[in-house]
Parts: sequence; structure tokens; C-alpha cells
Amino acid sequence: MNKTKLAIIGASIVTVITIGSAVKLIHTIDALNKQTHKLQQEIRALQDELNKSKAEVETKSIELQEKQKEIDEINKQLQEANKILNDLSIDISYDPNDLRKPSNASLAQIKKALEGTSLAGLEEAFFKGERVYGVNAMFLIGLVANESGWGTSLRARKYNNMTGFEVYTSLSRGRIFSSKEESILTTARLLSNAYLKPEGEHYNGYSIWDVNVKYSQKNGQPNTEWSKVINRIANDLVKKINNK
Repeated sequence: MNKTKLAIIGASIVTVITIGSAVKLIHTIDALNKQTHKLQQEIRALQDELNKSKAEVETKSIELQEKQKEIDEINKQLQEANKILNDLSIDISYDPNDLRKPSNASLAQIKKALEGTSLAGLEEAFFKGERVYGVNAMFLIGLVANESGWGTSLRARKYNNMTGFEVYTSLSRGRIFSSKEESILTTARLLSNAYLKPEGEHYNGYSIWDVNVKYSQKNGQPNTEWSKVINRIANDLVKKINNK
């Protein structure tokens, strides 16, 4: 075979190889285009879902804003109603024969009772003590004032123990509370459940003298000075509030 024929054959082989590579490349490009098209469709679908989600979020956000406006309006009405209630001239009461009877004192009235004392600022605790646990607020204030020296005792200042809670001797530290309000409400709950309910562990009756029997003792006997002091404080508070 001469050189001319060999050259022609070589050129043909190159041409076949080149065409085969081109065809393969074309198929690859076509597959990639299809894959790209599919991915673009998926991206558009995700974008549509995202846009739909954004619209839903915006709708929910608008609804939430409207609800918040309604809540704000209701709170405004409640504040106005509470202000009217607090301004009403209702005489409060304290009955030492039944410490469950409410004083019916408003926050404003309790605040008035505590004005000028070291217990000022704790009116909400006494208010809750009566409303939540059913213990007369004037009695609670009297008890706290008596046990803590109107909030000036070391236990009250250092440990927030306002009621002599778990104090069994003059040297007892008693329980440590995270706040003065916690101390007052814990005592109100104890009085309600253990002293002022027939099934209570220390129940002896509903009067302050009945509670005194087990709540405050001295040398194994009821410390009657405890009830005398609290009665005096509670009655003075009632006079102070009702003095219009």
C-alpha cells in the first residue's frame, strides 16, 4: 500500500473518531440541558411556594396585628374599669372572728394603708393574698408588720422572710425567699390550707385567736400578744383607709 492510500485511510479514521466524539458530546449537552431545564422547573416551583408562603405570612402578620389592637383596646378598657373601681368609696373591713372574710380593699386602698411605712410597694402581694388565697388583707399586713418590724428586721432585709416563716426560735434564720412577695404569698397559702380549712393540719377555727393557738407560741403556750398586736395594726389600717 502506498503512502497516498495510507494518508487517506488515516484521515478517515480521524474523521470517524471526531464525528463519534461530537455525537457523544452532543448527547452529553442534551442531557445537561434537560437536567438544567428540570432544575429550573424545580426552582420555579420552589419560588412559587416561597411566594405563597410569604403571602400567607403577611396575611397572618396582618391578622396578628389586628388581634393585638383588639387586645390593647381591651387592656385599655380594663385599666379604665380598674381605675373606676379603685376610686370607688367602699369601706373595707376586718373581722378577727373570721379571717376568711375579705376586706374588699382595692390595690389603691392597700397602697393608701401602706403609705409612709417600710411595707410600701408590697400592696400587690397583700391584694393577691386575699384574692387568691382568701386571707383577709388587713390581717396579712398586720401579721407581716408584727413579724418583720414593718419590714425592718434582719430576716426581712437579708432573707426576704417577712413572716417568720419556719422560724422556731429567736436564733432561727427561717426560710430564705427570692422576694418579699414570695414570702407573703407563701404564708397566705399556708394560712389558707393549713389553718383556715377544717381538713388543714393546724386548723383550730377561723378566728385570729384560733390561728394564734398553733401559729405563735411561747414556752409551749399560745403567745396571745401576737393576736393583740395584729388586731391593733389591722384595725388602725382600716381606720386609715376609711378616713375619707
